[in-house]
Amino acid sequence: ILLIAAATAIGSLAGGAAGRGSGAGPAAEAAPTASTAAESVEQFLTALAEGDAGAAASLAGGDAGDAGDALLSDEVLERSLELAPLTDIVVRDPGADPDAARAAVSATFRLGDRSVTRQFDVWNTSGEWEILDALVHLPLSSFDGLGATVNGVQPEDAEPAVFPGAYEIELDGDALEVSVSGVAEEMFTIASDDDLEPLYIAEPMLTEESAETFRRLVRASLEECLALPELTTPCGLDVSAPLDDGAIPVEGTAQRALTAEGEQALGELSIELDGTDPVRATTYDYIYIATRIEADRAGEPISGTLYSSGELLQPYVDFSETEPRVSWE
Repeated sequence: ILLIAAATAIGSLAGGAAGRGSGAGPAAEAAPTASTAAESVEQFLTALAEGDAGAAASLAGGDAGDAGDALLSDEVLERSLELAPLTDIVVRDPGADPDAARAAVSATFRLGDRSVTRQFDVWNTSGEWEILDALVHLPLSSFDGLGATVNGVQPEDAEPAVFPGAYEIELDGDALEVSVSGVAEEMFTIASDDDLEPLYIAEPMLTEESAETFRRLVRASLEECLALPELTTPCGLDVSAPLDDGAIPVEGTAQRALTAEGEQALGELSIELDGTDPVRATTYDYIYIATRIEADRAGEPISGTLYSSGELLQPYVDFSETEPRVSWE
């Protein structure tokens, strides 16, 4: 899954207005220091464009070597730049007092095909400027326990910090993918925290292939149950109770079949993931089944179609298994 998280742009400080463009270049050998607020933003974005995670982290208040910031690494940044290069950096100098405590710096840049304009909040710490909101925290709690990786690296917490950039979010295994409102999403563009809403409502979803597997397995398992003549089956459908008139159903005489509505529902099953185990899929759709039996009414044999075919148990498919199968619960 492709995620684009954006932040800001840089440019020249000449004249305190518009600046020059900045492209990719060699990684910085030492962490930079900035004497002005605008310079800190320019150095930050330039470090990102050049793939220097250490320099960028030092300006953003992050620590690229800290386990809690596992995504602030050269490896993750390199993949981000492959997915969406950061170019055309222009920073506008607000002309802040060098002795001021804070400054707001506006910058523009391109992140892949997207043009970004953003303001950075910069703080003066012991004579050096540090960007307070340079990083974006990805809300990934919906994917807890699913082995989520970002650009191939597993984060250390549910809201990992990342640089502005492009991020592939992948879930462990081949059964699940990231979705927003039931639609698989490959790319999210995030220029600031205000753009994180899609990720707050994102959740795991079966891939199209896994969904087809679920429907196929449920149909096959249900058809096996329908073919059984017993009054109850592994899928439920228990019709062994005495009828309203006291007639006793005869074991081994059940004949079950999908109705037209049941056939349609089975072919279009909506699928939901188990809230306690998101690798297990189930459905809450009602499947209509007609059941005919024979019964004994005080020694008189009778037969007919029942008003109710009994309760059908709920199908579950565990996609963590090597060979997924249906269990009825």
